[in-house]
Amino acid sequence: MTPEEPLRLERVGVLRNGRRRYDPASKQRPVEAYLQPGVSLAGLALQHGVNANLLRKWVAKRQHQNGMASRRRGRRLRQTLFRFARRRRRQLDLLAQSRFARRSDPVQGG
Repeated sequence: MTPEEPLRLERVGVLRNGRRRYDPASKQRPVEAYLQPGVSLAGLALQHGVNANLLRKWVAKRQHQNGMASRRRGRRLRQTLFRFARRRRRQLDLLAQSRFARRSDPVQGG
């Protein structure tokens, strides 16, 4: 590791198929940093010189090992479900209003 690249991960080797092997202790630095609130996975991957999908895989493996696999996913799922329920409620309200308006409209024979 050079002083110009303090955040780059230490490579242990490169396999014949081109895959790089990283030092396990070196892999833990970006994983630990990502588990802090408000950290961007893509930005962290760029800083450490690895692909974001690879870092995501390391994080998922770490979370699975520690039994916290769905902490972030659960929050996103709750937010998505809340948005869906709110949108669906608005649709049902509009539908009910339009049906009520048709029944009470004297022009349409209501």
